[in-house]
Amino acid sequence: MNTVIRGTYGKTRNYAEMDRLPNVGDEWIGRGYEDAKVVAIAEINDEVAETTSGDPTADYTFYRITVAMGEDEFVEYVAIPGGYATEIEKAPKRHLSYVPLWKTLVEKRIKKSDLIKDHIVAPGTLGKMVNDEPVSVASLMKICDALDVDLPDVVEYTMK
Repeated sequence: MNTVIRGTYGKTRNYAEMDRLPNVGDEWIGRGYEDAKVVAIAEINDEVAETTSGDPTADYTFYRITVAMGEDEFVEYVAIPGGYATEIEKAPKRHLSYVPLWKTLVEKRIKKSDLIKDHIVAPGTLGKMVNDEPVSVASLMKICDALDVDLPDVVEYTMK
């Protein structure tokens, strides 16, 4: 096992200065990292990647480096050997919510149980909605039609 990476925090995300491409099993050292190890390396030349170092028209080989930061946490970097590795930004998590439906029901003075009684939704579907779990588009359309509302009056899908 070698230690070849020294990670640091940039203004917006982590980056690392490398003197060579790491190997699987190498230790990843940096502020806030404990027992971090390189767990995967893959060439990603077929993917679009950018670099801010050197000549942008130069022919670089890009790599995706996956680092295990703990038992369930992984961070991915895009890197060029002998240069920098920049953390790949993760997409923000999204959240599904039926709060608009519960508000619509209150406004229309309809109980949740009425949705089942009137055969608008099955009990299992309503249970999923109470737990903010996904349901079929057909179920959402049926609710919209029965309540004479639009989809935003039933469900929202937002950043968490």
